[in-house]
Amino acid sequence: MASAPQKPFSLRPWPHGDRKPKNLGEFIARVNAERGGFRTVTEESLRKEIEAQENGVDETNGADEMDLDSEDEAESTNIKLEDIVEARNEVIKNAEVAHQNAMLALDFVSLLLTKEIPNQARTTLSNALRDHVGLGTLGATKLATSNLSEARLQDNKMVSTGWKFTDIDRTVNSVLTSASRLQKEISLETKYWAEVLAVSDSGWAVSRVPNERHTLGVREEGTVDLDCGRTIGESQRLLVTIEKNGKVVGRSSLPKPLPSDAALQDRVLEARDTIFNQELWHEINREGRSLLSYNVRLEESSITYDMEEDTKVIFSLQALGDEMDHSQDKHSEDGQAASISVMLNLLLSYAHEQNNHRRSQPSAIARFQSSIPPPYALLRPIIAHLQHGRTLAKATKFISDLTTILQSAGISTAHYKLTEPPISPSMARNTPGSRSLPSEALIHTLLEPLKFQFQLVITPEAQLLIHGQTTFFPIVTTMYQIRLLPPSVPSNQDASPSYNTLASSFPPTDAREGYPDLRDVIYYVRQATARALTDHLEASVYEWTSAADGTAEETKDEDTDDGARDEPKTWIKTIKGTVLQNPAKTHELIVEVANEGDEDLVDEPAPETDDLQPLELRLYGVWQAGGKANKKKWAWNIKDASKSAEQKNLVDAAKAVVKGQVD
Repeated sequence: MASAPQKPFSLRPWPHGDRKPKNLGEFIARVNAERGGFRTVTEESLRKEIEAQENGVDETNGADEMDLDSEDEAESTNIKLEDIVEARNEVIKNAEVAHQNAMLALDFVSLLLTKEIPNQARTTLSNALRDHVGLGTLGATKLATSNLSEARLQDNKMVSTGWKFTDIDRTVNSVLTSASRLQKEISLETKYWAEVLAVSDSGWAVSRVPNERHTLGVREEGTVDLDCGRTIGESQRLLVTIEKNGKVVGRSSLPKPLPSDAALQDRVLEARDTIFNQELWHEINREGRSLLSYNVRLEESSITYDMEEDTKVIFSLQALGDEMDHSQDKHSEDGQAASISVMLNLLLSYAHEQNNHRRSQPSAIARFQSSIPPPYALLRPIIAHLQHGRTLAKATKFISDLTTILQSAGISTAHYKLTEPPISPSMARNTPGSRSLPSEALIHTLLEPLKFQFQLVITPEAQLLIHGQTTFFPIVTTMYQIRLLPPSVPSNQDASPSYNTLASSFPPTDAREGYPDLRDVIYYVRQATARALTDHLEASVYEWTSAADGTAEETKDEDTDDGARDEPKTWIKTIKGTVLQNPAKTHELIVEVANEGDEDLVDEPAPETDDLQPLELRLYGVWQAGGKANKKKWAWNIKDASKSAEQKNLVDAAKAVVKGQVD
């Protein structure tokens, strides 16, 4: 294979560019490199440099620089010549390879064309290839004819048109599907925002999530997904249970849990109530730590208040749906348990309002920010009301039993009257400076001291006014005051006083001091009753002795020289106040109000507890007959009150003793 004649060619280096700076950036870089920046270049330094160059002062330096430059250029020239020779050889090699490849391709195409056009292809075919293989030895032909026909072309067009229509149908279906999906999303979003708008119209504040402004809580059906977070959890309510002797006698009712498809307003209210009850539970736990002296005990999952030895109130935070099966059973004290639950909710709402009102005052903002708020008074009013009701029930039972026993003993004038101020929110609203909301007026009324008053008539000459008041602060206690009332009907008899006989025989404690416990009041009333009955019998005995003696003026001793008269046989009352004796001390009447089962004629101290025992009125008669001392006891109690007609009354029994006609 012959090759084309080679023509020598020369390789020249790239022309060197001008050493002057090509742009402003390169100029600034050179200035910074040579002279240390523009800050060191001054007009004076430039003038000195120009003068030095003109005067030839820097010729030596210039010569040295020229020598250094010439050496560097020589070294760089040597290096460049070696590189140039090597590069030239590499270029020649690559050019030769390219030339050989091109000639081989030309011989291949020329040999192939010699089969078809030998005369024209012979001119481009190399002599070496022509001599070695000859002309026309390489040819090309078709393996198979084309299967494309006119019918096939038409069929292909129809198939292409069908595919186009199919794609159009698919696009239309996709558009319809997208439209239906968009319509569904529109309806779901409309439902979502309708629920949000309903909540907003109900007065709730609706805002975006601070850290997730693009997040919307939406369920698959389009309703709002109310995310209550981990702090709320499941729905809970405060449960109030009253137990007596270990058995449940009262329980507040709990609402049923909401279904999963409940309206958003109901779910928001449910979440609000749960938060409110959780806060209520937290606050009564805080307050309960300071009420341990009032029999309040904090346990792991409940708070217990022991009203009495056998009765207690239990507060617990109950999850809705987890209550026991019998929690909805009816009990006798369900109303009281529900009242306690409602009162706790009202008190917490009132505490929130009062706290907000105090914080709104400009002078109190700094104080509230720097101090820890004290516990709200929630359990304290509940304890005060329960204690007041328990005390009032005991006092009513005691006075009622006492008057019943007195009436069965023949003291028909004995009676009592209980007076309590009515709880009327309208009265609290009408007071000056009070607010107009009924709930606030009711709370103000509930937080006021609780009062009651007994008017007890023992005898017409002995009447008592017992006033009780239960306070909440600083401690929960009931204070009592006892005052003496004047006789209701003045007596026309000279022996009967027109003033209260207890004023001299057994006056109460000063009203400014009062009585701190119900047992002290009970002790005083029992002792006062015994002395009032003694005073009542003393007046009756005077009448009986006077009638038995006739008149004191008719009984004269005619044998006496000085004409002295016998003294009337009047009875006297001992210093104890409950004993009547005749002058000869042969007859004696003793009145006692004691508990059933107590020993006779024992000086009774004030009871240790407030527990009431059945009362008993006793009359002891002592007389002498036939030189022998006799003694008899008459007793009237609440059990035998219905048999009063069969028993001898107090006055008749005393009269029998005075006249010595005891059966």
